[in-house]
Amino acid sequence: MYSDDFDYDFDAPDSDWNYEPSRAELFREIDAAVYTTDPDGRLTYYNEAAAALWGRRPVLGLDRWCGSWRIYDTDGTPLPHDRCPMAVTLQEGHEVRGAQAVLERPDGTRVAFMPYPTLLRDETGTVVGGANILLEVRRPPQLQLAHEERQPRERDRERPIGRGRARLDRLSPASLDRTRGRVALATGCDRSHA
Repeated sequence: MYSDDFDYDFDAPDSDWNYEPSRAELFREIDAAVYTTDPDGRLTYYNEAAAALWGRRPVLGLDRWCGSWRIYDTDGTPLPHDRCPMAVTLQEGHEVRGAQAVLERPDGTRVAFMPYPTLLRDETGTVVGGANILLEVRRPPQLQLAHEERQPRERDRERPIGRGRARLDRLSPASLDRTRGRVALATGCDRSHA
């Protein structure tokens, strides 16, 4: 038998090897926008990334469901805060996944995002609040480039020539080849060998 000459104090206040950070400390370290609510949807916490995404600092305990100034569906239809994904999650008791929305900051800029609202439950399973992470949706660079290249061509499609308008509906073989190349780059498939 081995005897141990050491006394271990696992609850020692100076033992940092077993340090467990608080929820707020963890959320502060996350680069994505994170916030929490009580069961009624009142904001109880948000990190700096959330304040930066929203473009404002909502009042904890007063603002409900989300800290964004305004919310829209992806088609531009206004979305009332009490119908946003966090509100639906808390009110209906199931987590909304795969949704996208657009938030408007007080300065008028709009940002597309994907929310991931999650129910927070106590040990008995009772909902005690919600946590949400908001991920900004950005277009891949090649799609953004294709969009920026398309805008001037759309303006030129109908341009006044003399008294009438000429439509440029037909593409030359060279322009079709350039278009196929862009599609192959954007999708990763090259059908020239098919």
